[in-house]
Amino acid sequence: MKPFLFLVLICLTSCVDKKELPPVDEQLVRVMVDLHVAEGAASNLTSRMRDTLLPAYYQQVFEIHHMEEAVWEQKIKELEKDPDLLQQL
Repeated sequence: MKPFLFLVLICLTSCVDKKELPPVDEQLVRVMVDLHVAEGAASNLTSRMRDTLLPAYYQQVFEIHHMEEAVWEQKIKELEKDPDLLQQL
């Protein structure tokens, strides 16, 4: 009887409705990766050079992906409000 109860319990818990997450924004992921690479490249520079070049690196990444910095900032704010979606990325 106990194995049957255990099986029923497993079936019931697997049928629980899970929060449906929207699809991942692939462009956002690519921009995040490129910004991470830019920061890695700048990490070996002196602080003065980093302060000069990092904004230029960021601007190049946004130009490559045809995204404005304001749009990027808005998407990041939306992600901060939804930790489940952020975890999905």
